[in-house]
Amino acid sequence: MDELMKEILGEDWIIFNYTANIAGYGGTPQFIHQDQGFVTKLLEFPVIGQAIFCLDDFKMENGATHVIPGSHLIIRDGFKVSDLPEEIAAEAPAGTILITDGRLAHGTGQNITQNKRFALL
Repeated sequence: MDELMKEILGEDWIIFNYTANIAGYGGTPQFIHQDQGFVTKLLEFPVIGQAIFCLDDFKMENGATHVIPGSHLIIRDGFKVSDLPEEIAAEAPAGTILITDGRLAHGTGQNITQNKRFALL
C-alpha cells in the first residue's frame, strides 16, 4: 500500500480519513463525484488517493463502485461532459484493494441484491 500511494501522491502521503461503505438493498446510487472535488481549482496532479478494501465481492448487482475510466486525466478546466466515457462497475473479488487517484470520477452503485455489500475506505 505504501508503495502504491507513493506512486500517486509522492513520498510524504498521510492517511487522513478512514471509513466504511455499506451498500444495502434498494439504496440510491451515490452521485458520481471526485474525492478531490473540494479543491477549488482543477489540478493536473492528485492531492488525494483512495484505497477501497473490498470485504465482499464487488459486482454490478450488489453496488460495486462505478468509475468513469480516465476521468482523472480528462476533467480539466473547460472540459465537456460529452468528453467523458461511459461509467463502468469496478467489479472485483473480495480481498481486492482498489487504488484510485483523487481526481477519478466515481460513486457507489445501486445494490439490487438482498445482501449488504461491505467495504473499508
